[in-house]
Amino acid sequence: MRAELYTTQQQLKQLEQERDTLSRELAAIHRSRSWRLTRPMRQAGDQARRLRTLLKRPASSSPLVLTTPAQATRSQPEAPIDVIVPVYKGLEETQACLESVWRSTPTQPYRLVVINDASPEPEVSEWLREAAAEHDDMLLLENPENLGFVGTVNRGMALSPNADVVLLNSDAEVANDWLDRLTRAAYQENKYPAGTVTPFSNNATICSYPRFCEDNELPPGYDLPRLDRLFAEVNAGQTVDIPTGIGFCMYIRRDCLDAIGLFDEAHFGKGYGEENDFCMRALKSGWRNVHALDVFAWHKGSVSFGASNNERMAKALRVLHELHPDFDTHVHRFIARDPAREARRIVDMSRIRRDSRPLVLFVSHQRGGGVDLHCRELAHHFAAEAQFLSLKPAREHFVSLSLLDNAEGFETWFRLPDEQSQLLSALQALGVQMVHFHHTLGHDDWVTQLPALLDVPQVVTLHDYYALCRSITLTDAEGRYREPPVETSAQATSASDTDQVTREWRARHRDWLSRSCHIIAPSQDTAERFRKYYPDLAIQAVSPLDNLAASQRPPVMAARENGDPLRIAVLGALSKEKGADLLEDVAKAAQGADTPLHFRLFGYAYRNLSTGSTLSVTGPYEQDQLAELLTAWSPHVVWFPSQCPETYSYTLSVCLALGLPVVSTDLGAIPERIGGRPYSWVLPYDTTPDAWCDWFTRLAESTPEPNVASRPVAESADAFYRRAYLPAFRQRDASVPLPSPGSLRLQDPLHEHSSARARQTLVDVLYRLRQSAFLQPIVKLIPTRLQRRVKTLLLRESG
Repeated sequence: MRAELYTTQQQLKQLEQERDTLSRELAAIHRSRSWRLTRPMRQAGDQARRLRTLLKRPASSSPLVLTTPAQATRSQPEAPIDVIVPVYKGLEETQACLESVWRSTPTQPYRLVVINDASPEPEVSEWLREAAAEHDDMLLLENPENLGFVGTVNRGMALSPNADVVLLNSDAEVANDWLDRLTRAAYQENKYPAGTVTPFSNNATICSYPRFCEDNELPPGYDLPRLDRLFAEVNAGQTVDIPTGIGFCMYIRRDCLDAIGLFDEAHFGKGYGEENDFCMRALKSGWRNVHALDVFAWHKGSVSFGASNNERMAKALRVLHELHPDFDTHVHRFIARDPAREARRIVDMSRIRRDSRPLVLFVSHQRGGGVDLHCRELAHHFAAEAQFLSLKPAREHFVSLSLLDNAEGFETWFRLPDEQSQLLSALQALGVQMVHFHHTLGHDDWVTQLPALLDVPQVVTLHDYYALCRSITLTDAEGRYREPPVETSAQATSASDTDQVTREWRARHRDWLSRSCHIIAPSQDTAERFRKYYPDLAIQAVSPLDNLAASQRPPVMAARENGDPLRIAVLGALSKEKGADLLEDVAKAAQGADTPLHFRLFGYAYRNLSTGSTLSVTGPYEQDQLAELLTAWSPHVVWFPSQCPETYSYTLSVCLALGLPVVSTDLGAIPERIGGRPYSWVLPYDTTPDAWCDWFTRLAESTPEPNVASRPVAESADAFYRRAYLPAFRQRDASVPLPSPGSLRLQDPLHEHSSARARQTLVDVLYRLRQSAFLQPIVKLIPTRLQRRVKTLLLRESG
């Protein structure tokens, strides 16, 4: 898998992933009940591009600019705090909300004010009346007609002339001494007094945890009281300024209310944008909006006042931006700075450290593909038994350390070799108990010493042939299969300089592999190839976790109507080694011979292929789209034209799950996996294009007998990992203190380096030029290894 040969699309996919991440952040903002933190409605693509541009600019030293401080008239609450809960719909959510308030344990006096805003659900009204009769500290008000959120909370805030208030959505929950901590945050000494306070939540846009500006679930193993206690412990007394409070749970001081006034019902009607307007008015009057970093509240979202009304939301946004044209600027600057990042990361690290599950460090490359898929499937499958960290190389000699879970937000960066000691200390403090190497491409050699430095066992999975030679696909410079000979002593004596480099490479990797408690190959074929070079090492064949491979259908060939061509599918990102040139040559031969064949590449090639009546190319697809694409086209056969030995192939798994006929070259794991299967064939890898064309033509006329014998298969992953992998963990050392978040690099360092962005842009331009048709003849003359070297130098990658 010579990834460098087809990284054009990988680089584009990286950019698309960045765009998608930003789009998710914006979508989370859009879904919030009052569109608290959104800019005017524009095309989503324009929003993502503008935000990406902003994120790359140097952030100002402060997210907010206050001029004259507000005149605070009190230093503490002067009356019991009114906790105001407006209710419209959602009995279960309302019950959970109020019961959480009653279970909480604040010492600060408060009154629970529940306002029934003419609920259309009789069971809600009935339960509220029963609850008010049972709880002396609950005041129930009932609107004779629906006022909407703004009118309802204004009624509640006007009840007491002296009381601070907390606006609490009926789909939110609180725990422990939450109100005491919000109150302390509201009255922290500062030249500019706090007017509003908002806690962390799973669903609170810029106050969200664990992922910033996204809707989240509670982390595994945590209920609300436990997670809130952790925030209270590790972030005690900490706050940061925010541009706007989040109304699901927002503390407002009475002296701020007196100075600013209630919510603006005239402009914002029944809801959307009213909290943003209030907070902007407070900000411009010298009050701060504060994020309490030591409080966590649960928020379900979009329950009490129903689904968003797009027309009302759009109108409210227009009004908001007419009143406060600088609102977006404040929000975007805050997102760019993300000053609560350190608070989130210390909670992340504390959770990792305190988790009873053992902690595994996956070391991998940053190329995605099957290696990344395998790591994620392992982490997902064994999530109940272990935690998994991922260490990957990044550009500019950085590595990124993150939790291997899409629901988590923990990520930090280290520059190597300068920050080797910091990385080692972080891994020790987090309690890594095993290092599992999936790939070292792009890493400094020092990373192979991590298990010894941490005093933990190591496991290696051989996803390709990088541990044999730099040509990780066992091909030559022209992309042809050339398995290196097993060296004899005579060959060693007469070795060339190139042979010497390979021998030293292999000796270094043998030494590294020999330190492993397990060396895993994803197929018997891969294990046998490695055993020829490392006969003294115990290499185990263990199939990857693969749900698709476990759910195979009996293969059936689609019926071919008279006059229809034989539909031949080819899958994936094709490099020269994966058979891109062979595909093009066979399609040309079919077109020249006027045969009834049509090839369709589901994916893309390392260069533009010459398409015509016999070849079409779909372009990139997401992995989860492949089955649908294949089903829609209904190929008669799927062809794997690889000129190098595959170690597994997840795309084959899709074909097996769909019951599609398969034909492959005779290299690698694919013949092993289709052995004994009906409608499955192999041909020699050096079969000529004309011979391939003839074979497909015969297949169009009649179905040949399968010619792949059954072979021994690898041990199942679940059995192996439970038998030999999970029991190998070392005891965690709990004596090493966690690093302070301030000592870690918590923002992607690539955003800080304009030179890196410029080099990446240059690489993208070169890739696009390489794709252009008029440069194809020139590109073919440039050795692929030279192309890889240029890319490596531009991006300053290792390996």
